[in-house]
Amino acid sequence: MRYMINISRKTEREIKVNYIKRVGLFLILLILTMKPFPTFAIIQGDVELLKTVALKNKANFDSILTWKGEAFEERTSTRGDWYDYMMKNKCTFAYDQLRDAVRWNKEPQEYRFTNHGESMVPILAFYNSTMIKDRTYFNYYGNEQPNDKSKIDYYLVIGDPALAKGEQDHCLDPRVFLTYPGGVTIHSRLMLLYNHANDKTEVGRSVKREGDLVILQFSDETRMSREVYDLSAGGNMVDYYSKSPTVEITMNYTYEEKSGVWILKSFKKQNINHRKNGEVSKWARTTNWTNSVVNVPFEEDEFTMEKLGVKQGARVSDHRIPRVYIYKGTLIESPLSPKTLIKEKLPDFKDLGINLSAVDVNDKKILVSFFDMEQRPSRNCILQLSKRLQELKSEDVIIAAIQAAKVEQAKLGEWIKENDITFAVGMIEGDSEKTRLEFGVKSLPWLILTDKNHVVTNEGFSLDELDEKIETLKAR
Repeated sequence: MRYMINISRKTEREIKVNYIKRVGLFLILLILTMKPFPTFAIIQGDVELLKTVALKNKANFDSILTWKGEAFEERTSTRGDWYDYMMKNKCTFAYDQLRDAVRWNKEPQEYRFTNHGESMVPILAFYNSTMIKDRTYFNYYGNEQPNDKSKIDYYLVIGDPALAKGEQDHCLDPRVFLTYPGGVTIHSRLMLLYNHANDKTEVGRSVKREGDLVILQFSDETRMSREVYDLSAGGNMVDYYSKSPTVEITMNYTYEEKSGVWILKSFKKQNINHRKNGEVSKWARTTNWTNSVVNVPFEEDEFTMEKLGVKQGARVSDHRIPRVYIYKGTLIESPLSPKTLIKEKLPDFKDLGINLSAVDVNDKKILVSFFDMEQRPSRNCILQLSKRLQELKSEDVIIAAIQAAKVEQAKLGEWIKENDITFAVGMIEGDSEKTRLEFGVKSLPWLILTDKNHVVTNEGFSLDELDEKIETLKAR
């Protein structure tokens, strides 16, 4: 059943703009709060428990080869001074580790929305998404037409890295729920703590075991958090709690064993935000998984446009080409596809304005970041790498950044100086498309990591995954 809102287009536009601004601010506060406390600290207790949990968790995580099933989710938000909402979705999903592909389809069941106490129930929008191994991201969604709310417009967005990174609000990638809050794998998170257990900071940390449960606790003068992992359930997290002066977060997980691996059965999360004016806002999400089938080969391709539900007539915005067109049953592919550099020697930088001598890179890993200073995700990537420069140097990692789009050299130089970026930065001066194809660049920012022999081991990963990639190289 479809419902319509009797408000002016101008008012509707203002509501949507304000909604985006407020949700954006809320997510920023949430991310800051959920960001792990300073990672390097003295840890009291049996530090070996960290490694035990990490290895058990990795073994379970890596053993999930395929996973298909259904899920039901309910999300609520309460902000009495502005808006409240409740939505329920029925979902189906499929995950294939070998293809590094995941798809989820959401079918809205119920949606209630109030703005300043006024009930406003719009047409039920949906968000169906797929991510595949080359980090191409397909987001298919429907929404009401601005001039006729009894009709729905359909959109397919392809290859937008910013959209993929900000997908958490609608995400039903089952792997995300098996990671540490923020998307870092539990294995890499705990091994990083384990490897720096004796480093000193002001944050208090402790680890202990109670039966099959391993409990981590962190605290300083203003914040505390508690993480509980269950060794009898694949080393997965079963409880998470953190509290700061403004935000309190609680998460609870239950699991079931299928085909010898532990997968999610339920997930509950609640955020309580204490605002400066004394008011309290709450956000909650509950997800229950059913009919899960694990490690059984799929009978058919689960990652097609048909499985995603794309309808003919949908408006396609393809950031890979780039091009906007109407979907008529097939996607328009780029005539040239970037190659992969995995297991190949890193191409030379000589035409990119980067002069790294043999001495500079001898027996060093190289991290390359293709970016565009005109794009916010790219700028953030370079600034985060700059903050971690000394840390990465201690891991024998050399950074080289390459501006992938043509800009004035003076403008690039000024931005580098303003942000105190001290690692090597170059720019593609010639044929940009040819260079991006040579380095296998599919989107921006694009990270490439080599081993000490300068053979590419990883490409197209996110900055959040960097520590895990480096740890993997150490184990070789």
